[in-house]
Amino acid sequence: MTLEECRSATANLAFTHDLADIDDTAEGGFLYALRRALYLTEGACPRTVGVELEHFPEEGEGPYVCYDLPAMFSHVREIVAPPEVITEEGYYPLRRGYRIESRRRLYLSVCHKGRFYIKCRPAVAAIDADSPPDTPLGLDEEVAQLLPLLVAHYLLLDEDPEKAAHYMTLYREQYGLLGSRRHEAAPTEYHTVNNW
Repeated sequence: MTLEECRSATANLAFTHDLADIDDTAEGGFLYALRRALYLTEGACPRTVGVELEHFPEEGEGPYVCYDLPAMFSHVREIVAPPEVITEEGYYPLRRGYRIESRRRLYLSVCHKGRFYIKCRPAVAAIDADSPPDTPLGLDEEVAQLLPLLVAHYLLLDEDPEKAAHYMTLYREQYGLLGSRRHEAAPTEYHTVNNW
């Protein structure tokens, strides 16, 4: 879903044909409501991206080398899983010799050397008044369909609290259904002590 598609869908829900009506105030404007909705809606289907990191520490470095992943990769917001060692046979979870701080910084022991795969949460799209209409919102398409409901809720909160409450109820119902469907469809993973 793009910024313009979300704006049009929200305008339809708010029963206004003049899109300027939903941008008239800074506090209740479309962009303010959209940023709030993006933050909340992203949790329905958290996306992940993987980054590869080469770790070949030099002699004389401390016991750990620190990597600030959001500073290194602009599309990364936070680390969500332990690092995995990349080998010719596949990826294997690193069991020890690392530390994650504030979900941003990864400390790898100098004893480890090689390439590592780190699963991260992507950064949320930065939307502002200068963003072009075709800016993608960066959400899974199924989740993006919920976004206009929540944006309309925030926009109508002061003007029509009853309609705003109705949109929030619809949003919560759909969010719950989406979450339960994704939970049921999630694959089960088994790990043995011997890494078989």
